Amino acid sequence: MSDATVGDEQPARSSDYRVARIVAAIALFTAVLVIVIADPLLPEYQADAILVTTLLGCGAALLGVEIVDFVRRP
Repeated sequence: MSDATVGDEQPARSSDYRVARIVAAIALFTAVLVIVIADPLLPEYQADAILVTTLLGCGAALLGVEIVDFVRRP
């Protein structure tokens, strides 16, 4: 395997992680939306503020990595 082959694989792998982080953040925000909507509609369900805050924080962290990566690009 030459150095050129290894260098060519790097951008594709970085792109795969980028898509995975964005999709994971969208999934977390969707989960928060479902929890917040289910809270007033289902009397036996009570949304925990810690759970909602944790999910929002994780989604924001995932998107924050992408924002930093976007700003650092040449």
